[in-house]
Amino acid sequence: MAGHVLHDYVRRLSAGRDRYPGPEFGSDETLPAFLARTNEDFVRTARQISPRLLIDLLAHLGAQLDVEWSGREMDGPAGVDVAWAAPGLDAPAWLDVAREYSELWVHQQQIRDAVGRPGATAPRLLHPVLDTFLRALPQTLRRTPSPWARRFAYGCPVPPAAGGPPHAVPTAGRWTTAILRPRRQAQARAPARTLRWAPTPTRTRRW
Repeated sequence: MAGHVLHDYVRRLSAGRDRYPGPEFGSDETLPAFLARTNEDFVRTARQISPRLLIDLLAHLGAQLDVEWSGREMDGPAGVDVAWAAPGLDAPAWLDVAREYSELWVHQQQIRDAVGRPGATAPRLLHPVLDTFLRALPQTLRRTPSPWARRFAYGCPVPPAAGGPPHAVPTAGRWTTAILRPRRQAQARAPARTLRWAPTPTRTRRW
């Protein structure tokens, strides 16, 4: 897993910062197949790297990646699409960075679980991950009817401080996303399908 994360660092710095072309697609190779192949090739080679050196490389390249991302105009174009949120569109840079953050957070959790360390569940770390995953709902629900009278709440075990569970809200014939503020049961009417939280949209985005 650490070798896979190192591959992500190398790939993003080489392509994004240095504009260096990476491996070419194989004949009729799909994007998932391409990513799986190139990642496996790198991880196989990374097995020759000692744990100490692997940690050093992650620290060294991770800091460079932080600098690269901090210098980007977050509302500008990313230059790539984020297929699970906006296929075929040039996503904003903040969504591209959020995608990478959420992936790295998941891999860190896997490593933490493997070594018995507490999860990175502080609100400032967890909430951006949930907010990013929420962007997939409109694309996922694109073929699902969205009558005005219904709201679907996708409940998950999310602490209130991290924003509560994500919701998808039908708006003008399409699905958009909303982060909903929890309310007391005595003051709120539950949506059509929910676990705990009543819908009180605080902000809505189309991504």
